[in-house]
This record gives sequence, structure tokens and C-alpha cells, in this order.
Amino acid sequence: MIPRPSRTRRARIRRRRKRIRLHIGTIGDTIQFDRASLQETAIYSVTVTFTNASTINQHNWVLVQPGTKDAVVAAAGVGAREANSWVKPDDDRVIAHTKLLGPGESEEIKFTGQIAGIYQFVCTFPGHSTTMFGEFKFLQPGQR
Repeated sequence: MIPRPSRTRRARIRRRRKRIRLHIGTIGDTIQFDRASLQETAIYSVTVTFTNASTINQHNWVLVQPGTKDAVVAAAGVGAREANSWVKPDDDRVIAHTKLLGPGESEEIKFTGQIAGIYQFVCTFPGHSTTMFGEFKFLQPGQR
């Protein structure tokens, strides 16, 4: 008979399985993300690594509430500026974001999955949001 792991060890294993790592980057010097969509289960802890593969452009990655991408981008231009990585401070529509990354830089951000739904991500650097955006789908457990 194979011994069962202790209750504490089983809990630790379950928590470890719920930590999800995703990667997204840019396509060289184009003003585009390398993925138009991301998907994960809503209850998991999510780590996103964003890599700016450009050799000339600065970029950020901003996850926002559903349907608020354009308003967040507009607020970034008015209330954020470069000093705040083009993300308006204390904007409730922003769930998570990287700092403004220079060419070749990467950043890892961690956040908890959101209520199931389709959220948006965007680069809020001026002029980039028209081509640098996508969807982040948070699914119910067991949903595909």
C-alpha cells in the first residue's frame, strides 16, 4: 500500500497547482503584443511575465476591468504621464500593471484571478493602444 501524503502536504500541493504563470511579450519593434488573448481559471493566483522585445519602443502591460480599456487609456494621457508609467494612480478600473519597460526589459507581476468574465489588457503608452490590446478570459473552474 502506498502511503497517502499528509493533509498539510495535500493542501500545499493544491495551492501550488493554483499558481499559474503566463508569458506575453511584444513582436520585435512592431507595436503589437505577441498574443491577442490570455485565458485562466478565475480562482487561481496568476503571474504574468511581460517582455518588451522591442529594440526602440517603450511599452507597458495593463489589465483592466471589462469594457474600460479606452477610458483607462484616456485617463492615462491626462492623469498619469510617464512618471507613473502611463497608468493613472489609484484608477479602480486597473487590476494589475507593469511599469513602463524600456527595450529588452521584462517584469513579472502577480495578482489574483478575477470574477469569471472577459477582461482587457492594453499598452497605455501614448499612441500604442490602437494596436496593442487583447482579451484576458477568466473562466469558472471546470469551464473551457
